[in-house]
Amino acid sequence: MEARCFEVKTEEAGQRLDFFLSRRLAGALSRAKIKRHILEGLARLNGLAQDRPDRLLQAGERVEILLALTPAPPGAEPGELPVLYQDEDLAVLNKPAGLSVHPSPGEPSGTLVNRLLARFPSLRAQEGERPGIVHRLDKDTSGLLLAALREDSRLALSAAFAARLPRKEYLALVYGVPSPGAGVIDAPLGRHSRQKTKMTVRPKDGRPARSDYRVLHAEPRGRFSLLAVRIHTGRTHQIRVHLAHIGHPVMGDARYADPQTAARALGGQAGAERDDFWRAPASRQLLHAWKLAFPHPCRRDAAGGPLELSFVCPPPEDFIEAALALSARTRRLILTGNPGCGKSSALRLLRERGVPVWSADQAVARLYAPGADGWLLLRRRFGMRFMAEAPGLAPPPIDKKALFAAMCAEPGLRREVERLIHPLVQADMRLFFQGLERLSPPCPLAAAEIPLHFEGAPHAADSGADERPLVAGVHCPLEIRAARLRQNRSWSEAMIARMESWQWPEEKKMAAADFVLDNSGPPDKLALEVDGLLRLLEEKRLQSRAGLEQTLRGLMQG
Repeated sequence: MEARCFEVKTEEAGQRLDFFLSRRLAGALSRAKIKRHILEGLARLNGLAQDRPDRLLQAGERVEILLALTPAPPGAEPGELPVLYQDEDLAVLNKPAGLSVHPSPGEPSGTLVNRLLARFPSLRAQEGERPGIVHRLDKDTSGLLLAALREDSRLALSAAFAARLPRKEYLALVYGVPSPGAGVIDAPLGRHSRQKTKMTVRPKDGRPARSDYRVLHAEPRGRFSLLAVRIHTGRTHQIRVHLAHIGHPVMGDARYADPQTAARALGGQAGAERDDFWRAPASRQLLHAWKLAFPHPCRRDAAGGPLELSFVCPPPEDFIEAALALSARTRRLILTGNPGCGKSSALRLLRERGVPVWSADQAVARLYAPGADGWLLLRRRFGMRFMAEAPGLAPPPIDKKALFAAMCAEPGLRREVERLIHPLVQADMRLFFQGLERLSPPCPLAAAEIPLHFEGAPHAADSGADERPLVAGVHCPLEIRAARLRQNRSWSEAMIARMESWQWPEEKKMAAADFVLDNSGPPDKLALEVDGLLRLLEEKRLQSRAGLEQTLRGLMQG
């Protein structure tokens, strides 16, 4: 680098920094390049770094700028360079993510241009520091890129891009789902006022920029969507800024994806943006140049007009992997059945096989603890009627025997207690499932034992979930269940009849379930039933994943 220093004369006071340097360096650098130098931090004013091209100068100030010496021509370097099409005039490439298009002061080698020179040595005959380049993609954007192999075709293609003749369409995985499902983003863009390496929407003084989008696939929970985006202008970072502007930033975009927006889309709780929960399962912004159509600069079609070339390039595997990872969810399994059927035994078997489990009975016990929400509701509604006498204990515990006796004697009171307590139980279960689904990756399966799942009004256990849980009914004939209840719980015939009357008949319950576990035999038979259910659920999970993958691959093929 070469340092050039100047002192601001009296007649030069009030000039912009970039204008001043363009006058002093006339013939050496264009004003556009001087502006770029300033934005890259290569200018100093009175010894301090200055990154504002519009800074107004005062007489006597000292201006210094670092100029790159005459750059050495880029060298040829081997590397991956998928060529989708080539003739003597041009080549269409599939640029890998993570590869810069051309050398720069901070990255003088290891770019696509270096690989192009290794693949096409004739490019050395072209003028300039970027042989073959007629348009660009961001370093971490993958996909279709057009390169000119001859100087005349480079000039023709550059003119075509300047006239906006090529048609470019991108794929983007974004946080959330835009509404409406198709639209136009017409928002002028310009340099950010404080962060010079960023672009932003500038309605008053930005350069015109227009992007059209349409939703190709929306994740059912609204966590993410796959968009096709066509750009009518080619501003720096246009798609990334436009999509962030409408509240649906590109996944993995460390520069423009607001963590709070992303965390909300993925279902994060308050503060989730401070950890890695919001980040996409990818190491780069998931943006891919998908389709490219343009007139050939030298060839003609049968009618004598320019030959139209059109290409479609599916994205790399990280698109599919990210979509599948973010579509993963916790399958919710409900165990239900009539008293004595063996629900708790089935739940224990699931827990022993590594499945997280939840029990409505245990949730009720927690809610009835002194000072808990259920205790507070009963105390507020019934006063001390169902509070046990417990000298020295404050607050007093619930007298569960007295409460149960009253519920047996007064059907209206039983229904009122159910209306008070059931919503709390269901909320506790939702928190259980949601916590497992927020893991990374989500827990694939969790089970909840709910004796009154079907009797709940109206299937309240489903509320808060966008997908209906699967229900496994535990079947056992009444005579076997009654014998177990008499032996294991010392229930009387009257108690058995009363508890049966509070629930659907077993035949109706089993008919409404998705699966039936037969517990009419010995204990090892129930274990086999549970193992069979787990195998079936895993098959369903894999089938669902394969179906989504097939759908996404079909869409991405164009």
